[in-house]
Amino acid sequence: MKLGIFDKYKTTLGQINHVKKTLSKKRPTAINFEIDLTNGCNHRCSFCQWGSYIQTNRATLKSKIVIQTLPELIHYGTKAITWTGGGEPTVHKDFFKLLDIAWSLGLDNGLLTNGSLLKEEYDRQLLKQLVFLRISMAGGNREAYKKVQGRDDFDLVIDNLKRIGELKKKIKSKTTLGVAFLANKKNADSLDDFVETLIKANCNYLQVRRDNYIKEDEKKWWDKNIGKKCEELAKYTRKKGMDILTEGYVSFQKYVKYPKKCFAHNFVMAINAEGYVTFCKNTKDNPKFYIGDLNKKRFSQIWENSKINKDLEKNIKPSNCATYCKNMQINKAIEDLINKKVSLEDYKNLDLEHKNFP
Repeated sequence: MKLGIFDKYKTTLGQINHVKKTLSKKRPTAINFEIDLTNGCNHRCSFCQWGSYIQTNRATLKSKIVIQTLPELIHYGTKAITWTGGGEPTVHKDFFKLLDIAWSLGLDNGLLTNGSLLKEEYDRQLLKQLVFLRISMAGGNREAYKKVQGRDDFDLVIDNLKRIGELKKKIKSKTTLGVAFLANKKNADSLDDFVETLIKANCNYLQVRRDNYIKEDEKKWWDKNIGKKCEELAKYTRKKGMDILTEGYVSFQKYVKYPKKCFAHNFVMAINAEGYVTFCKNTKDNPKFYIGDLNKKRFSQIWENSKINKDLEKNIKPSNCATYCKNMQINKAIEDLINKKVSLEDYKNLDLEHKNFP
């Protein structure tokens, strides 16, 4: 795979003009906005980061708000939309309509989904309008999947994946097709067979992750067993055209000294299903980080006039943030630049597959 969505450090520095605006204090809005269309979900994953939030708040974002907001995001510098949750984005009745509008406006689009509602009639649209399609699965076989995701949809999702993969190959779509797999002691033994299934489905990659909240002894077990297993499997899968990637943002946190200031909101922000614009994509369930309500004001009014946003920019302390924050790689990239450890000249000619998704 080309350099892309899994290297936030290089993807951030590859956005040279945006980085320059950030450092000149011009307050550019995020390159990538994550939009939660709904808190509704047809699965009940035991590991879900937003589980308690979406169970108590069943909000759905109004389509008219999305339609009026997309052109304003573009005006302020946004280049990409990640359709995600919250809940399951394809549950929203207008998802495919909204995707089409965003694509027509020239935005890059990515979709994070459980894959159970991907109907054949929309396959060509997805492979035309998405930069990446990533399906989340927490089990490499039917039994393991059902135990963690709360639904017996393993065969359905695999069938959808194979169908989309076959069409992708046939029409030579450039959409990156991948699967995110949450590996633990309960499903680790299903990984080998799962890899073979994904190779046959023409997947570009398998992202193997661990739970953000596991204890230190479990992390050691994961690194020793899953981590090493993935290294060995990757030697085989790359020959077959599929990469295996391990998400390193938990261990990365140990390496990073907390930055004095958070720059991540200049690269990634979010709109949650209630219609709130949130300062950080990781705090979309926390009212302290809401900078405005799209049900009451347009995005342009919120961005230009939000005292809350300006105060957060000045006062937020990354040292108080969660230890699993993926955005720390963005902050490290900007701080290394400020401290002259790297130069933007070194990142001019990067071949970035997912360049607008830092």
